[in-house]
Order: sequence, then structure tokens, then C-alpha cells
Amino acid sequence: MDNLEQFIKKNREAFDLKPPPEHLWSAISQQLDAGSPKETTAPALKVRTAAWRQYLRPAAAAVILLTAGFAIGTFLARRNAPAHTLAAVYPEYAEVEKYYQRQISNGISRLAGLQERALVQQDLQKLDTLYQQLLSDLQTAPPQAASRIVEAMINNYKTRIEILEQVQRSVDAFKSLHQKSNNNEISL
Repeated sequence: MDNLEQFIKKNREAFDLKPPPEHLWSAISQQLDAGSPKETTAPALKVRTAAWRQYLRPAAAAVILLTAGFAIGTFLARRNAPAHTLAAVYPEYAEVEKYYQRQISNGISRLAGLQERALVQQDLQKLDTLYQQLLSDLQTAPPQAASRIVEAMINNYKTRIEILEQVQRSVDAFKSLHQKSNNNEISL
């Protein structure tokens, strides 16, 4: 290209001095009127479009397959993900589970100031571990066994509440006994 550029720069004035021949302009004008430049450029456009489509179709197919795979994978992951509550497996037990969880939460909050709370928490943690095992069993159990597992899970909740109530009764009895002994000391 350097030789061509040098030739053009050297002969620039010669290009500007001589107008193009008349027959050249008339030939270009006829081609424009006839629409032949459109015909000559149309196949080139078709070739470029065909090349573009050649890459677009596989790319679009790959995007569709990846999107479908992601959607199916997400659906299966959610479906097979372990549930953390009974209500997640059986929505009809949502109210029952909320009731027991509220009772347990209230029982724990009543024992907030006790030193023995750590021992109670350990017992409750063991029962929670058992509950999670039951929940795992429920997800894989055949439908005939599901009702027994749900019953065991509800009994687990009841046991936790009974433990909390028993500790609360013991604390109340101890406080009452301690208060009576303080009153007796004052009256003597």
C-alpha cells in the first residue's frame, strides 16, 4: 500500500486537473436508475446475513438450553431441598406448628433470668435434634408412615413444653418456699 499511497500523493494534482470522462458518469447514472447497484449489493448483504445467522442460531440455542437447564435445576433443588419445618412439608400443620413454637418461645423467655437455663437449653437442643431427624425421616418416608412421624413430631413439641412448664413450676415452688422461709424469719 505504501507504493500506491506514494503514487497518489505524487500525482495528486493530475487527479484534480482532469475531470472523469462523460461516459463514466452516464454509465453510473444508468446503473442507479436501473437499480443494478442494489442488485449487486444485495447478494453481498445476503452473504453477510447468512454468515451472521450461522453463528446466531447456535448461540440462541445454547442460551435457551442454558436457561432451561438453570430453571429445571432450580426447581429440582427447591423440591429436593430439606425442609426445616413441618409446615414446609405439610402446610396444613402450619397453625399447629406456630402454636407450639409460640408456647416454647414463651416458656424459654420466662426462664430468661435463671442460672439453670443452660441445662434446660441442652435438653431442648437434644429434642430439637430429634425433631430434625424426624423431619428428615418424614421427607423420605412412605405415605403410610407419615402420620406416625407427624404424631411423633407433635409429641416432641409437647415434650418441650412439658419440660419448660415443669422447670417453671419448680422455680415457682422454690421461690414460694424461699419467700415463706423469709417471712418466717421476720416473724420470729
